[in-house]
Parts: sequence; C-alpha cells; structure tokens
Amino acid sequence: MQAPAFNEQVIAIFAFATTTSVETVSKFSVTCSGSDRNEVSVSKTVDVIYPFRLYSCRFTVPVCNTSANPREVGPEGDFSTSAQLYVAVGVLALLYSLGAAVVYVCFDEKYRKYDAIPVIDFCISLCYTFLWTLASCLWAKAVKNIQHNLNPVNMWHSGESGVTECEYNYALKHGIVCSVDEKGNFAGLNVSIIFGFLNALVWGCNLYFLFKETKWFKKNGRPENFIN
Repeated sequence: MQAPAFNEQVIAIFAFATTTSVETVSKFSVTCSGSDRNEVSVSKTVDVIYPFRLYSCRFTVPVCNTSANPREVGPEGDFSTSAQLYVAVGVLALLYSLGAAVVYVCFDEKYRKYDAIPVIDFCISLCYTFLWTLASCLWAKAVKNIQHNLNPVNMWHSGESGVTECEYNYALKHGIVCSVDEKGNFAGLNVSIIFGFLNALVWGCNLYFLFKETKWFKKNGRPENFIN
C-alpha cells in the first residue's frame, strides 16, 4: 500500500494559497503644527502584497515641511526570493502528489512489479521533505523580518530611508507627533508557516510507507527459508 497523497495535496494548496493571498497595510499619521499653530494630520499608507518586495512600497517625505526637497522613502527589504521559493515548492509538491496519486490508483500493479518505481518515488519524496523543511525555515525568517520592517516605528528610524520628522529629537523640537494607525495583519503569513512545517512533517512521515514498498525493505524484511 502506497502512501496517501490526498493530505499532501490539501496542505500544499493551503501553504502557497495563504502566502500569495495576503494583502496587508501598514499605516501611520504625522500631526504637524503650522505657523498659525493649527494642527494638520497627514496619513501615510504602505500597501504590501506578494512577493513582498518592500523596497518598492514608497511614499513622499517630508510630510510637514512642504517647502523642502521631497524624497521617496519606505520600508527596506526584498523577501521575494524566500516567498517565491516557498510557493514554488508548494506548487511542485502539489503537482507531484497529483501524479503520484494517479500512479497509485491506476498503475498499482506496475508500481509493485518494477522495483525502480518505488525507489524513485521514495527518493523524490525525500527531496520534497528536505525542500519543505528548508523553504519553511527561510520563509519563517522572512516573515519575521517583514513584520519588523513594516512596523511604522521601525520605518521612522531606518536611516536614510526613514522619516526624519518622526525622529524623537526632531519631532520634539518642531512639535510633530507621529502615531501608529496600523501595523499590518500578518496572521495569514503566520498560518502559511504552520502549513509549511506541516507539509514537511507529512512528507517525512510518508517516507516510512514509501520505504516499505522499496526493494531495500523487502530484501531485509524477507523471512529466512527453513528446511524441514
């Protein structure tokens, strides 16, 4: 009996679907004190979507001193490599598990007859177990950095890419108040990480069933013939 592929298909879909469907917003407000002491509040919004190239999410500063030379700033980081690797592993794993399911159902006799097929299936599944583990670890690290870089407080203090007016000393001197409106909703990305490691676990557990179909297990598990 070959390893079931249905569970692998479902959780693979959830893994890359929860990654590519995330759309979140990081938003903050800058309250400026005008010459007539009337406060003017200006909001800045950063829209983030897959594949999470944060450096492309720019907005114009300065906010309060409109006479100064404007420049484009925003969150730092490009996490597209980790995101696209994670999604690619998920899509390829889905396609392979679909193909394997067809073989298990329609070509079971040949699967059992030819020793090379179970061995190839086992080796490929072993590779997917490793890829899921690697991609999930890289993606978990990337999500942590995405959450950090999209925090408005961290955007204010990111050097040349930051918002000078929100620096503590500058804001205090000029009567500017910067407040966080939204830090972004990353629940979907956190769920995608869980599905990634769940995929690694399921593929790893299925290796046991696949190994039992290989010639290595059958050779070692074959009982000795006793002569009466």
